Amino acid sequence: MSFLPLLMIFIRFVIKRYSIFVGIQLLKKRYFKPTYIIQAAQILNFVGLGITFQIIIGLAVCIGFEWLEDAEFVFNFKLLSLYDFKYRPSQTDAIRVVVNFVPVCIIDYLIKRERVAEDRKRLVKHSTAND
Repeated sequence: MSFLPLLMIFIRFVIKRYSIFVGIQLLKKRYFKPTYIIQAAQILNFVGLGITFQIIIGLAVCIGFEWLEDAEFVFNFKLLSLYDFKYRPSQTDAIRVVVNFVPVCIIDYLIKRERVAEDRKRLVKHSTAND
C-alpha cells in the first residue's frame, strides 16, 4: 500500500476531529480562534493540474467558474461533510475554482461578536475604575 493514501486518510481523520472540537468550543462559547482555521480552509475549493482540494463541513453556498472546453458559471448549494484532496494526473485539463461564502459569513459574524465582547469588557473595566 502506498504512503499517499494513508496520509490522505490521516489528514481526513484529523480534519474531522478538529471540526468536532471546534464545534464543541463554539457551543460552549469558550473561544473562537480555532474556528477561523477550519472556516478559512473551507473558503476556496479548486480543481486544477490534476489536484482536487475541497473541504465542506456543514452548509456550503458556492459560486465560481469551471473550465473544461468553455468557461461555465457554477453555483452549488450543499449540506454535507466533505473532504476531498486528490491527485489525478489524468485530469490535468479540468480547472474549477469555487468560493464558499458560508465560512466568509461565519468568520465575519465571529469577528463582530469578538469586537462586541471586547467593547463590553472595556466598558465594564472603565465603569468599575471610575467608581
